[in-house]
Amino acid sequence: MMRWFLGLLLSCSGLVCFSEVAYAGSFDVSPVSVTLSDKESSATLKLTNHADEAVRFHVTAFAWDQKSSGEMVLNPTSDVVFFPAMLTLRPNEARNLRVGVQAKPGAAEKTYRIFVQELPPTVTPENPGVVRVLMKVGIPIFLEPRSAVAKPLLADLAVQDKTLTFNVKNAGNKHLRLQKLVIKALSGGKLVYSRELDPWYVLAGGTRTYSVEIPADACKSQNSMQIELQSDHGAANASLANAHCAP
Repeated sequence: MMRWFLGLLLSCSGLVCFSEVAYAGSFDVSPVSVTLSDKESSATLKLTNHADEAVRFHVTAFAWDQKSSGEMVLNPTSDVVFFPAMLTLRPNEARNLRVGVQAKPGAAEKTYRIFVQELPPTVTPENPGVVRVLMKVGIPIFLEPRSAVAKPLLADLAVQDKTLTFNVKNAGNKHLRLQKLVIKALSGGKLVYSRELDPWYVLAGGTRTYSVEIPADACKSQNSMQIELQSDHGAANASLANAHCAP
């Protein structure tokens, strides 16, 4: 529990934490993602307050894109509608949050994120203001195209100055959820280094660029690199021969 709490604090920015899981300590949101289509344009999220005090929440939504580094790009949007935008939950109370998308499906999947933000408690003489960590949960919303397909590809492998670079591409028109991504360095067919990278989404038509430094001892002996990828829409493998990265 203490290790989990410390990890959560390290993921905070200022006094606001972002969590890819739908559980944020004092409250949770379910389900953890929403997929909509032209046949189903709305969904219901359940927000539950697990704190022993009333908690106020603010709800916002954005169009969601990605940089090649994986960093989220959020832009204002009127496509997503939701109700309510502000609410207060008593201890152990749950309430539904209605979410819909006004946009029509296109040739490629449209992606959004809805955020549920914990607000500071109201300051009163009985409840003086104190500094506290406020939680924020982001739920992805996917508006699928009528004909949806996702396809993982590994490309552009290169080794230079002890660094392996490569791209994970999504050749489809809907998102990929990477489940496992492993790099291996081999020397004479023998494994000398292995590392599992943090997987995440690659959105429709998107590219995620990875840059991984190879340890000096493995860099001296390895002569080939292998990359193994598993996703919710299949696997991909790639290798680079004669990949010496050090003299």
